[in-house]
Amino acid sequence: TDGGGTDGGGTDGGGTDGGGTDGGGTDGGGTDGGGTDGGGTDGGGTDGGGTDGGGTDGGGTDGGETGQDDEIPTEDDTDTDQDTDQDQDTDQDQDTDQPPADEACASKNEGDACGEPVKCAEFICKSGVCTKVPRAAGTICRAKSSPCDKEETCDGESESCPKDLYDKDCECPADGNISGYKDYSTVREIKDYGKYVLRDTNTWDTNTKAIDDFAKGHIVQITDLPFKRVMKISKDDDFKNLKKVWEWESSDLKTKDWTPQGLAGLTRNETVYRFVGWVGAHKKKSECNVTSAKSTDTMTPGRISIVKFADGYSKDAKYQHVLLVQPITDKDDKYYSKRFRAVGSHVGGLAIHWPYLYVAQTGSGVRVFDLTRFIKADTSDACSKKIGVVSGKICAWGSGYILPQVGSYSFPSEMHYTCKPKFSYISLDYKDGNQSILSGEYRCGTARAKGKACPGTDKTNSSCHDKTPKMCKSQYTRLVRWPMDKSTGRLVTNENGIVIAEGAWYAGAGDVQGANSYTENGKTTFFLNGTYYDRHGLIVSGVGANAKYKRFYDGKDWGNSPEGMYITTKDSIWTATEKTGSNKYGSYKRVIFYVNRKDFMP
Repeated sequence: TDGGGTDGGGTDGGGTDGGGTDGGGTDGGGTDGGGTDGGGTDGGGTDGGGTDGGGTDGGGTDGGETGQDDEIPTEDDTDTDQDTDQDQDTDQDQDTDQPPADEACASKNEGDACGEPVKCAEFICKSGVCTKVPRAAGTICRAKSSPCDKEETCDGESESCPKDLYDKDCECPADGNISGYKDYSTVREIKDYGKYVLRDTNTWDTNTKAIDDFAKGHIVQITDLPFKRVMKISKDDDFKNLKKVWEWESSDLKTKDWTPQGLAGLTRNETVYRFVGWVGAHKKKSECNVTSAKSTDTMTPGRISIVKFADGYSKDAKYQHVLLVQPITDKDDKYYSKRFRAVGSHVGGLAIHWPYLYVAQTGSGVRVFDLTRFIKADTSDACSKKIGVVSGKICAWGSGYILPQVGSYSFPSEMHYTCKPKFSYISLDYKDGNQSILSGEYRCGTARAKGKACPGTDKTNSSCHDKTPKMCKSQYTRLVRWPMDKSTGRLVTNENGIVIAEGAWYAGAGDVQGANSYTENGKTTFFLNGTYYDRHGLIVSGVGANAKYKRFYDGKDWGNSPEGMYITTKDSIWTATEKTGSNKYGSYKRVIFYVNRKDFMP
């Protein structure tokens, strides 16, 4: 239940079969690394922009990161691409308790406590009246919960503890200082992983209420989706060394409007599903119900494709596209009457633990969607170019179904930039029977190897952005593990709503587009998909300087432009690829495939 069984199945699915994802395209091209919207020459295209990268929203050399459209705003960043109510102060510290009635002092002596204290005040009997007395200034009301957390104290006047803040000057491991460490080295452990944290934005109840309000009568379950598109088993000889390969329909193989990215899986009521994230071509924010200062501002919407394997893996599969959306809960929002907007995301990574779908949000954390609240949308011509509730109809640009966001976790905005490792890809990770989310960042290695400029910088020998000079070396790509509560499907938070990382590693390679790990007999092995600068493929590495290490290449053992990844409990590794084309190693297509994990151990 909630994760076990075949393919991560059990009653409530998820499991390791909910993991994996990518990070590629716009969110990190790598060598020839984009495909559409991350494609073009060496990673160009609209969303990965121009020859060798450049262009709108985050090109840079060979792909790069997407930039502002890919962030969940924090307290100081209220970009209306995202929730207007996220990262509000969710502490229970903001007490509104009033002193008990005066009769609470009737049987008390002068100076006795007459009610339950709050963070920065207590209730004391004074002259027969229960009176609130502030605690002395400097009294600790919230202790540090992690190395970069600040200790908050009472101010001597307010009954509430000050807002939970982090030390903006506290730096986290970013580039490391390992002697002889370079690209294509083994994975290494980061000791100070407890400095990496996320904050629950606490929108669960607000968003769920809004969804149930505007979508009443239109909410359906995954079993209600029609699954009319067909994903055929590939008979292409170029894939002969892969266990099984499925190709998208022709229109999805060739489209420039959407590009496949993250991948996850779910087994529900004995039916196996695979989820693939797609990043869309740029749309004006005004077309997405997103307020922006400039009429020309754009964003990349996200969708998922749910692939249903009703007859096992020996036959063709069916799939359904679903648009990702976000409720609008602020009544002062310009688009409030529309009730929801498109999600601006690269959809670079997916993970599932029933009932939630986690989607990587590159610059800031993860979005969370409720898999029990698919919404049927209107597909008439009246809705073909509209999104939101229009004249009583639920419109989604003609898409038949939408999936709404209910929650998110993001970096505290005040933290030092080194403490914000990008969420370019994620996967559902297993260690010793416990589930967690593994996140990873994309760092440019391709351009550096070619002597070209990497995204956001004119420094040809680094892969850092101008604003992140301590995140320059591609071999120090970071992987971070975040704890999950198996009983709820949410990340584990402390009393202040903070998620503290439970492990972190350097990947030993740039251009990584997806990652997962497998722990057996106490030893952890990492699997890294990438558009590596010498050749695309898979890296398999143990942890430590003397760990086992092996590479597998596209054109024979692996797919070209590999993206999302996850590992099932039955030892299968699943991956999605991004592009259709050819190179000197052979032709390739946008596909999903799986292999036996044991055949790819170092």
